[in-house]
Parts: sequence; C-alpha cells; structure tokens
Amino acid sequence: MTHLESDVFSDFMRKVKEVTGADCRSLLGKPSVYVPRVRLQMQELIKQMKKKQPDHPDLPSLEKALGQVAAAGLEINELVDRKENKLELIKMAKRFNNMPNDLNILSKANRKVEKQGMMLKQCRRKEKPFYFVLLSDLLLYGDGGEEGSTINFHRAMKLDETTVRDITEQDAERLTKHKYAFEIVSKKKSFVVYLGSAAEKKGWLTKVEAQVKANRKEGDQAVFAATWLHDSAVTACQQCSIDFTFLRRRHHCRACGEVVCDACSKARKVLKHIHPTKKQRVCKKCVEDPDRYKKKGSSAAAKSSESVTKVVEAVDDDTEEDSD
Repeated sequence: MTHLESDVFSDFMRKVKEVTGADCRSLLGKPSVYVPRVRLQMQELIKQMKKKQPDHPDLPSLEKALGQVAAAGLEINELVDRKENKLELIKMAKRFNNMPNDLNILSKANRKVEKQGMMLKQCRRKEKPFYFVLLSDLLLYGDGGEEGSTINFHRAMKLDETTVRDITEQDAERLTKHKYAFEIVSKKKSFVVYLGSAAEKKGWLTKVEAQVKANRKEGDQAVFAATWLHDSAVTACQQCSIDFTFLRRRHHCRACGEVVCDACSKARKVLKHIHPTKKQRVCKKCVEDPDRYKKKGSSAAAKSSESVTKVVEAVDDDTEEDSD
C-alpha cells in the first residue's frame, strides 16, 4: 500500500485542504513560493530564540538548517528562471521564418532574451524598420515582428564579434534627419540604427554594450566591417573626384566603406573578417595600403565633410544591391 492510498495520509490531506483551502499536492508543487516563507519563519524563530533562550541546544541546528533553506531557495529561483528563459526562447524561435538550419537559438542552456523591439535600420538607399532580438550572445533581426507577429529572418550577429558606437545627438542631426542614433559594428556587417527618443536609445545602447562586454574575449583586437556612406551623401568619387552620373555608378569599397567609381575599385580581395574565401570589391587606396581600413577605424560614416549627410550600412554581398 502506498502513502497516497493509506487512510492516515488521506485524512491528513483532507485536513490540509480544510485549513489552507488548497490541495496538498499544489502546496508541494510551489517551492518557489513556500521556501521563502519558510526561510522568513525560521529567521524569526531564531531571532526570538536568541532573545529568550540564547543557550537553547537546538539553536546551532536551526541556524545550519536556515543556511540550507536559503541555498535551496536560490537554486529553486535559478531553475525557475531557466525554465522561463527557455519558454521565452521557444516562443521567440517559433516567430522566426527562414531561420538557417545551422542556427539553433535553443542550443545553449544559459541563453536568454535580453531585449527585443523595433528599430529603424539605415540601408543603402533608405531606412527600413526591422525587429531586433538581443540574446545573451547573439543579435538577431528581421522584418515584421509587430505586435507579436512573424519575423522574417535576415541576420544573426555574434556579440563576441560585435561592438557599438554612440553617435551624439548633434552629429546625428547633422549627418541624418534623426536625433537619436548609434552604430552596430561587426566583423561582417555594420550599420546605423535610429530610435524615436533618448530613453529608447539609452535602453538599447546600454543593453547591447553590456552584452558585448560580457561576450568579448580579453585582448581581442577585432577588425570590423566598414559602415558605408549613403549613396546620396556623395556626388563624386571620393578618390578621383569624378562626378557620378546615370551611367557612372557608385560603388562601395568593402574595406573602408568609401563611395568610389568603378575605375577606382576594380580590385577584388579577400577580407577575412567579412568572408574567409570570397573576394570583395576594394578601392585603389586600400590595395596600396592593406591596413588603411584598420587605421580609419573601419567607419567611413564618421567623416564630417560637407557632402556627408547620411550614414548607412555595410553589406557583405559582392553585388551593389542591398536586401537588408
């Protein structure tokens, strides 16, 4: 006969329900609620015992038990947090369409959703709204996502290969039509995002900075993709100064991000921080000085010439088309 089948235990469960209004099983199933209460009651008991019976023989055992209860409470809270994080990750994974097969956001035990929401992302020709999801070690984004809707996956950025750069309100207004902006810079892709308020910007910038710092390997000297200048920001080649026309198209050097003509960017070169084998379009100056883009701080968008009115992203596609 099991305990649950015994008359004595059945009577006990009935009495518990009469007193507490809850089934005994439900009480046992909520340790995250009841363990803290037990801890508080034990603390009060020990406090009163020290006042009235400081030499009581059970006092050392009670203090030891209190420490064990406190440790159990912390462990329970950690398990509850893990479960909640896992459920939120599962829910998030279901919202993404076209997630790459080799990207499993449920694969890491301690991974969790840190922040999510819409931001305007500056693309080559115009700004576009994207839904960003900041995980413990990844930054995902895609289009859609409003009000819990489906998100069409575009890219995942590893935070140990990423950094962020603040853009002051003065510079943002001078270089763009937006007041609140910052750069997200990674090895393979870099771009500027815009927020609607100072509070929104602070919330995102602070959170991303914290996760980048948590993931950055000590002593890592990463080389980042250049943040491109917007097409409309430059009317002439930044190297030979020839004017762009309908037939003379703009091109971007993948190394430094400058807008140049075809004649000044005929070279193709492997930039390992962008792709290990695929050759990228590179301008004459970056061919002559291979470390030039590193010296420039990998951000052509930081230039303050009068012709620069907008800043945009770097794409790692060899075509001039920009899908995201």
